[in-house]
Amino acid sequence: MFIHRRLLRVALLGLATALPAQKIENFTFEVDKLGGGKLRAQDFADNVVIVDLWGTWCPPCRAAVPHLQKLYAKYKHHGLEIIGFNYEQGARQAQAKIVRDFAIDKGITYPLALGDPAIQRQVPKFGGYPTMLFFGRGMKHSHTDVGFAAGHEKKIEQWVRKELGLEQGKDTREEEPGEEEPVLQDAEDETEEDVEVPPGAIYKPGQGDKGFAFEASDIDGKRFEFKELRGKPVVVALMATWDSTAVPTGKLVERLHRELGDKAHVLSASLERGKDPAAKQAALKDFLIKNGFTYKAVVVGTEMQKKVYLFTGLPLFLVFDAEGTLVAREPNGAEAELFEKLVGAAK
Repeated sequence: MFIHRRLLRVALLGLATALPAQKIENFTFEVDKLGGGKLRAQDFADNVVIVDLWGTWCPPCRAAVPHLQKLYAKYKHHGLEIIGFNYEQGARQAQAKIVRDFAIDKGITYPLALGDPAIQRQVPKFGGYPTMLFFGRGMKHSHTDVGFAAGHEKKIEQWVRKELGLEQGKDTREEEPGEEEPVLQDAEDETEEDVEVPPGAIYKPGQGDKGFAFEASDIDGKRFEFKELRGKPVVVALMATWDSTAVPTGKLVERLHRELGDKAHVLSASLERGKDPAAKQAALKDFLIKNGFTYKAVVVGTEMQKKVYLFTGLPLFLVFDAEGTLVAREPNGAEAELFEKLVGAAK
């Protein structure tokens, strides 16, 4: 890839400047996500979105990644989405490997794809890497920033909170009756092997993973308890039908359901919006029927998130052995690799 001198200068200096007010009226894309599945602009209409045009070769791009990941972990359940379009040098297959390896090393969980010229051409007077595009709900373009410098993350978070309608840590969307909004902790704050996990919560395999339990309602309103599944391994996909990753996540759950058959229980625990239980069950049922999914699905509330210590976002796969002990905890990353890992853990 040829890198213009001005773009390279921005990348090396780590400038963080807002471009003149040039609105992007109709930002569109449909690309293959690294790990499988499609990324389409229309799938993010209900979200607040940050689009990051970046490269692993670019120092300020690399500096921005951990801050973007923290924002994603902290605000994804409020409706924030971050999409990384990566611009690397070399053949596409080699580019994909570079980005996947970087994402694994840095713990990136937001969607990534290889960028193309058509995406870049939609940015008026494209000025360097990283270029971040900020969109309110409905993919309405707010502004564009070029570069990343120390302290810029505070400005970005202020914008995110404003667009999400957050005040003093509260989500202005409807909450479950009597529920508190869960506080997401930063996983980087707890890395010791002997971390103390609150009773009834799970962290990672072998760490405070006993006593996990929950009650929920299936799509017909029937009460369900986790302990009913004892005797076989269990795969639980914590997800939401309103999330932009819902369909690809559902497809992965369906694959697991079909592959594992009677060797394990496979189900989704879906966090649905609103206060009316019947409406939430109907939303989940419609989602399953529309996509032809046959796996077991239950509606859960925010209390489910609290049972996962240092919960950082959706979707999240939990695998338990036949005695109910956690043996794997995986975010939805590269689909093929995740599928193999989950099947291996559940068998």
